[in-house]
Amino acid sequence: MPDYIFVPSEEIAKIFRKNFLNSMPIEVIGSPKKKNYNYKLQQKEKLRVLILPEGFESESIILINFSINLAKKCPDIDFRIRIHPQLYIKENFYNKVIMEQKSQNIKISNDTFLNDVKWSSHAIYRGSTSILEAISFGVFPLYYIRNGELSIDPLFLIKNKKHWVRDISDTIKKFNLWRDMTSMEKLKEIKSYINFCDNLIKPLDIKALKKIIKQ
Repeated sequence: MPDYIFVPSEEIAKIFRKNFLNSMPIEVIGSPKKKNYNYKLQQKEKLRVLILPEGFESESIILINFSINLAKKCPDIDFRIRIHPQLYIKENFYNKVIMEQKSQNIKISNDTFLNDVKWSSHAIYRGSTSILEAISFGVFPLYYIRNGELSIDPLFLIKNKKHWVRDISDTIKKFNLWRDMTSMEKLKEIKSYINFCDNLIKPLDIKALKKIIKQ
């Protein structure tokens, strides 16, 4: 049993307190995943898609294969795959896989994460918590879940699951819905995700962490 459980927000603390019935200290210290960027939210008119695989090869293959097939069906949309740092050693292999498909609208990103999320309007992910950062920059989340599997969605507390997609046709429907939305509708929609993430994860509180360590 730990002396403390550190959580990224009060929302997550509520879940732990409910299950542990206050039997141990649950401390909200935030997370380095949440940055205090001074970013002015801007509406993105062009549909561009960022792919965010996890640091597991099996998961990366699932998402990369899905994005390659999706790119073939959507030749008018640009796709970037952001390889997880743990899998940089596999980057040449993934590049070869993409080149063999001869698709001009999908590539492995060599840019910074910050530039990638500013570039994209949407991000497709599975278990990657990078989606929390991406949403802060106005990126619409699309969680790819396959039939018959348990969810590994970091946004699991969102009840309506409007951001879930199960196949390529489902994803294209989401793209078309976004295209049909007005700028105000898009802004309202993404702000609801931003507000959710702001409640789900807070910036790392160094002072609170030092205080606990001192105790």
